[in-house]
Amino acid sequence: MEFGIELRRLRQSKGMSLASLGQAVYFTKGYLSKVENGRARPNPALAALCDRALGSGGALVALLDKAS
Repeated sequence: MEFGIELRRLRQSKGMSLASLGQAVYFTKGYLSKVENGRARPNPALAALCDRALGSGGALVALLDKAS
């Protein structure tokens, strides 16, 4: 599965906006939007912060590792 698609799915399942996720992980909502839409590449730090903020148990880090 693509990182951005899974990030969006997890974020929406928690009822979070891009802005609120951005505040939680210290990245702009513009950058997060680009990641979700596949126009920017995520990095390990972002994946780990999003996993923590979304309570996804390392799923995003694992997905990023798998894509490498």
